[in-house]
Amino acid sequence: MLLILYMGDKERKLVKQIFLYRDSHLPKKGWIQSCMHCYLHTERTILFHTIHQKKDYYNKFWEFHAHLCNPCKKKLLQKKNSKNIEEYLKFQKKCYAYMKNLYPYLFSKYNEDDNVHKCHCDNEPTCMEEIYL
Repeated sequence: MLLILYMGDKERKLVKQIFLYRDSHLPKKGWIQSCMHCYLHTERTILFHTIHQKKDYYNKFWEFHAHLCNPCKKKLLQKKNSKNIEEYLKFQKKCYAYMKNLYPYLFSKYNEDDNVHKCHCDNEPTCMEEIYL
């Protein structure tokens, strides 16, 4: 989904929303997809990662939303004990591998910048920008 918002007289804000989900028998354009962690069918998503690209007169945002069912969300984003952190890192690696496979040009060394990639998970055990595959 692409959203175009006008910020000022000459500036534009383009928002590209990309939804991450596991392959299943469900239709690709449907609102119910498989959870990225456990393959359960869910309509719930979390904003996993955002990439910001500033061009001449517009700002482009790539928003990656991961399908995550309620039990997995509670399990992955709750207390910060060692078991949860390990599971969250596995989930994180799955999502990043999926993102880098589909959109390699967004993760090239040219685009790797601290100001470009931003994490949006509320209670993540570790900072996403520090984890690279």
